[in-house]
Amino acid sequence: MINLKQYSEMVEGGLNGKLAENGVEGYEFVVWTDIGKFRHAKRNMNKVTTYINCLMTRAQAAVDTGNGGLMIASDNIALQIAVPTKEARSDEKVPEPEIFENNYVFVEKVRNLVDEYFSENIITSITDDKGTHYEAGMVYSLATTGNADMAPSIGTYVTFTVNITVNVVQNGINSRVAKIEIDGMVVPFLSMSPGRAGDLSTDVYSDNKNFESESLTTSTAFSLDISVPATTGGVTKQFLEYLLHGKPNTVHFVKIKVGEDKDLERQTLMTFDKTSISVEGSLNIGQTITLIKVRPNIELNSFPKYFTVGRVVAEKPVPFAIKPVTNAVLLWCQDSVVTLSKGMGYNVSSNQTEYWQYDEDTDKYYLPIILCPVNSGEKAIAEVNVSSYEILQQGDVKNA
Repeated sequence: MINLKQYSEMVEGGLNGKLAENGVEGYEFVVWTDIGKFRHAKRNMNKVTTYINCLMTRAQAAVDTGNGGLMIASDNIALQIAVPTKEARSDEKVPEPEIFENNYVFVEKVRNLVDEYFSENIITSITDDKGTHYEAGMVYSLATTGNADMAPSIGTYVTFTVNITVNVVQNGINSRVAKIEIDGMVVPFLSMSPGRAGDLSTDVYSDNKNFESESLTTSTAFSLDISVPATTGGVTKQFLEYLLHGKPNTVHFVKIKVGEDKDLERQTLMTFDKTSISVEGSLNIGQTITLIKVRPNIELNSFPKYFTVGRVVAEKPVPFAIKPVTNAVLLWCQDSVVTLSKGMGYNVSSNQTEYWQYDEDTDKYYLPIILCPVNSGEKAIAEVNVSSYEILQQGDVKNA
């Protein structure tokens, strides 16, 4: 089981890292567990280290051991931080004034870096003293202000309190591992639900022993439900354009990741299905979107303005290579989705003839290609080293 000391060491290291990032020298956080006492400043030659003392306590916790011995736990932890109201004296520099423009300067500095650290809800892997691995997802509150007090060791100080909720699963996969990208843009979702449903055969079978019906699945359908707050970014714009104007079969590159294993990641082409928004009072607009797999057909599909759509024209299926000119593109060709960096070639085989479309009127073969820029501020441009390549839609610059 994870003990309180392991949490305290993680938080202590994280807060001290923020001190270093923000250039606050001569200070160090020290986090006690359950009970502690003020640690005095320490001098080493001309360098003085002043400690910001913290106390971590467990408010309440619940542990549930499932069948098979799998441990699931929820921990509620309180962290109290005693912040001196004035900066400590130093031989190396003149301390800042205690109060400036109605603010306690050092208190404000510490609050800002504490809030910065605790606003980054994180997941972490922890191994206990028995070698058991746990995945811990942490949700923090911002620091609440307590009362000012005095102590002989640090003088006048004010207390900040941070409440920490930890959800722990033995050998678990935390939700924060999951990622969604649409056309290379990260989706800041609140929840997502990938799903797959089978389409059963109309023929119903029955075994001869128990008279139970039996079925066969003829195909499966993949879908993705996501809930996301509306923002000024490009992803929200795509959602709202579909909601208000409803172009059917609009193609989007979708990347889904539900674990660290490469097998738990997928890139495919999808389109919006059911989409709705929630507008209420002074709250931020919320969006609910369902995406489904789409059949690529450049004559029937719609495409965002930043997509480049083309096709290779040949007397017969021929091999060729595609190489991005811009920094990075998403490519769909021959029913495969790949990400190509600038100068990285992708070879197309002539053996997969089933992906080439034959037109009797022209006696030509056609192979569609769909490109999308990964980065904002760029176009999807690629070199296709084949004798005849038609661009049906040249993509615009992709806005953020």
